[in-house]
Amino acid sequence: MSTPIRVLVIGAGIGGLSATLALRRIGCEVLVYERNAEVREIGAGLSYWSNGLRAAREIGVEEEILRTGSPIEWLENADWTGRPLQRIHVGRLGRHVALGRTDLLEPLLSAVGAASVRVGHRLERVRQDSGGVTAAFENGAESRGDLLVGADGIFSDVRRELHPRVTPAYAGHVAWRGIASFEHARFPLGVALSLMGRGKHFAVEPMTAGRLFWYATKNRPESSEAPAHRGKKGEVRESFRDCADPVPALIEATPEEEIFRNRVYDLPRVRPWSRGRVTLLGDAAHAMRPNLGQGACQAVEDAVVLGACLARSRDGGEAALRRYEALRRRRTGWVVYWSRQLSLIEYLEGPLAAKLRDAWLRLVPGFLNLPWFATLVRFRPERV
Repeated sequence: MSTPIRVLVIGAGIGGLSATLALRRIGCEVLVYERNAEVREIGAGLSYWSNGLRAAREIGVEEEILRTGSPIEWLENADWTGRPLQRIHVGRLGRHVALGRTDLLEPLLSAVGAASVRVGHRLERVRQDSGGVTAAFENGAESRGDLLVGADGIFSDVRRELHPRVTPAYAGHVAWRGIASFEHARFPLGVALSLMGRGKHFAVEPMTAGRLFWYATKNRPESSEAPAHRGKKGEVRESFRDCADPVPALIEATPEEEIFRNRVYDLPRVRPWSRGRVTLLGDAAHAMRPNLGQGACQAVEDAVVLGACLARSRDGGEAALRRYEALRRRRTGWVVYWSRQLSLIEYLEGPLAAKLRDAWLRLVPGFLNLPWFATLVRFRPERV
């Protein structure tokens, strides 16, 4: 860029803070706005793959993530009784860590500076003209910039301004996430375990010795809610009481306040992400089901590519936004597609279909999945 430009970033989650760091590193002035009264991550833990770590290196936070995360070397698929079906040596594809969502957010927020984020600013509307873009907020404030990046999640206010008719699609299941202090030989360090039942799934990833996060899903109508006489823990206890030991004990060991419940959604194809001086990033553009553990990774990749495209911009940024979208659309579309396909396999509910799935996993050697996983975690920012 010949002269610095001002970028408004809407959303101070993982994607928005990553975009802020990527844009600052190329000389942009970045103003960050968050709808909530504080910057926070909702949820428990996550998988963070080598492509996300490669992207984090580009914005200067890889080492902090590696210090916090626990390496994952193996992925084990098992049936609902706990019998192993398939074991995949994912460590051969590069570093892959399990960590708490706040452990990923905190180094990003520290690098950006909490004082740089304007909280309590929910976007109301966006106005563009030949000279720039204006964000108007519900609290009456306005901000003017050259470009605006919508990194405000799956229910994005920025996307609503660009595409009022695009709404998230319900995936057909509800998810619970939890963090617990729990030790058991079935959950050794370095091994992510995925148990598949009929219409439900339970996954565990150790974060440190004696501390792990779990993720559970079950097919349910979108209108379903937790029964009024039970909390989230009672609901998940009832839903997964028939899962292999020691899953019921793990649920019991999880404090009520460490369990989070939400419906699972993804996005239909959004075209275009960019319109004039405004673009979308992360879940606002391509929210995916969590089955591949790529949501956060793809958001940080987006941020790095956006920064690289703007660094090469000669027109003030609009062409750079179109190039960013062109570079990212195919890759993120591929990940969204396979996240959806994997969820359809994991949540098969018919008894015959579930048995055929388990038989197929038992027969296919785990190493045959490595080429497919390799395409998933390949990210080369130097080729942007």
